[in-house]
Amino acid sequence: MMKVERSLEGTWALVLGGSSGFGEAVSLELAGLGMHILGVHLDRKSTLANVDRIVGAIKDKGREALFFNGNAADPDKRREILDAFQARAEGRGAGSHKGPPALPGLRHLETLHHGERTGVLDEGPDGHDVGCDGE
Repeated sequence: MMKVERSLEGTWALVLGGSSGFGEAVSLELAGLGMHILGVHLDRKSTLANVDRIVGAIKDKGREALFFNGNAADPDKRREILDAFQARAEGRGAGSHKGPPALPGLRHLETLHHGERTGVLDEGPDGHDVGCDGE
């Protein structure tokens, strides 16, 4: 397998469970490497302050943070989240003055829940799908 290195600067990462534990750690680490963070989390009102802290830490690293509180396993909620992100990417979102670029693999996210394309979130430089394990 050929290893391809590319800059993460200014790209977007989708992080599920981004409000605590490994998701929080991954969000902060990727932001430190130059990525903006699209976080999906499922929190109760009592733990939302932690989300605000994480968003602040990401912004302190000079990155954008767009977090949604919802169940990513729910197809309707997932579609709502992806539509909101896409609207912002196209400059149609509420309060959006300059939208983020769309996630390159956005088209694949709808099939993840159904197990048809496990872990495929992006396309490699040759246009082929890249899975979580890089294959």
